[in-house]
Amino acid sequence: MPPDSSTLDALQKRQRKSLRIALAVALGLTIAEIQGEPFTFLAPLLAFQMLLNSRQTPSLPQALGFVVIIAAASGFALGLANTLQNRPLVYLLVLGLVVFGCFLMQLTGRGGPLPAMLLTCNVMVPVLAVVSRDLAQHFVWIMIASAGSAVLLAWLGYALFPDTPGMISIEAGREPQNQPSATIAPVRTACAYTLILMPALIHYLAVDGEVSIVVLITIVSLLSQKVDIRQRAAFGLLLGNLIGGVLASVAYYTVAMVPWLPLLFLVTLAVALALSEGATRPTPEAEIFAVAMPTFLILLGLGLTPISDGSGGAFISRFIDVGLASLYALAGVSLLLPRRCILPCQARFRG
Repeated sequence: MPPDSSTLDALQKRQRKSLRIALAVALGLTIAEIQGEPFTFLAPLLAFQMLLNSRQTPSLPQALGFVVIIAAASGFALGLANTLQNRPLVYLLVLGLVVFGCFLMQLTGRGGPLPAMLLTCNVMVPVLAVVSRDLAQHFVWIMIASAGSAVLLAWLGYALFPDTPGMISIEAGREPQNQPSATIAPVRTACAYTLILMPALIHYLAVDGEVSIVVLITIVSLLSQKVDIRQRAAFGLLLGNLIGGVLASVAYYTVAMVPWLPLLFLVTLAVALALSEGATRPTPEAEIFAVAMPTFLILLGLGLTPISDGSGGAFISRFIDVGLASLYALAGVSLLLPRRCILPCQARFRG
């Protein structure tokens, strides 16, 4: 029996979405590498999040709002670092409250992309400020510029691969997310997530290390997913990080052997196309690929970045650190939260 028109429309929409994501990711990473950006993964990562969770072309108000949110989040994180860095106990207390509030907003489906941006900025800015306040301040401007680049990449993706009129939404086949019905479970879960993240953050505030960014972003990324500590869900998150790390390793060593920018674009495009095709599927397995893409971008971007050791040994070390950070986060959740208290985390950005 031939497929009906609605099935074909859904398939075509998903294919176009995958192409938009792959193009934005590959082009964003290549441009950042050409410009010598210290955090080449930021623009393609933000573009991936925007395109994955948007159902239509971001409007100008939405684009401006996205940039303003990131500017506010990064500016807030820098302000805290500049004001309280010399008072470590107060700073840690405030950071803990900010982290708890962000997780609580995510768990209750409030705040849009703001909680995720606040979390990212408030784990990166403090550890960068330990190295250099100038580097932390530079990171704020990089975040804002990356947000603007992500918007432009999203618009370009929609311009080259638009959805034709009449196509049904590929999200239509997904089961609706149930909103939490009680307050105590999100509060308990947010407390547990804070207790998991803060020791790692405190450690890297006390012990400076290049690996801090990889570990902290990995923990935040995992805790922001819909984790319910069933064996299959935990295995899926670990598998997503493993897939992203293996693909990043293949891409990194390919480009290292033939350091040619067009090759970087093509390799990144091929990997991003494979991951985006999986991430856009209307099935639970899409979460695995949605986790794999950030891992791929962060590892490959840090491998290429001019502020880190780009040796092959350092790259393998970061790959191992991602796996250890994933195990730490999932073990922490399984120990601190009974199964009945785990709730889906509504952390998706609605573009």
